[in-house]
Amino acid sequence: MSETTQPTAAAGEASAQTQENAPAKADRPFEAITSQEDLDRIIQARLERERKKFEGFDEFKAKAAKADEISAKNAELTELVSTYQAKEEQSKLAAEVAEAAGVPADALRGSTREELEAHAETLKSLLVPPVPVVAGQGRSPSKVEETDDVKAVRQLFNS
Repeated sequence: MSETTQPTAAAGEASAQTQENAPAKADRPFEAITSQEDLDRIIQARLERERKKFEGFDEFKAKAAKADEISAKNAELTELVSTYQAKEEQSKLAAEVAEAAGVPADALRGSTREELEAHAETLKSLLVPPVPVVAGQGRSPSKVEETDDVKAVRQLFNS
């Protein structure tokens, strides 16, 4: 029977040592805890070892929060840059189409070259230059009736 109890006792000691994450101490045999002071001392030692694992954790936590904040700001700025780049490309495309069609660039609407060209053609047909007016063409009154207002304007401009 002593043979069967020895391996389990050795296994129990090994598991107790691994649970405490303490190095194996082959020269000291297992000692039973006999007083509350011993238990408190063992627990306190274990707590100190665990606390040492998390030293500087608040500093790492603050750095991680700052990194998250920077990452969010970076994503926001990246989005803004891409928006401005898209607008810049759109305005360059509109300027090219407007120059080729001979219409104002700010009047063009559309998101693709094809849409802009179609709108430019529509505007081009609507923006036909007016027919030139020839001086003296058409009817002109033979005699302008001079009213008091017309007389006042003539006197003002000495005509």
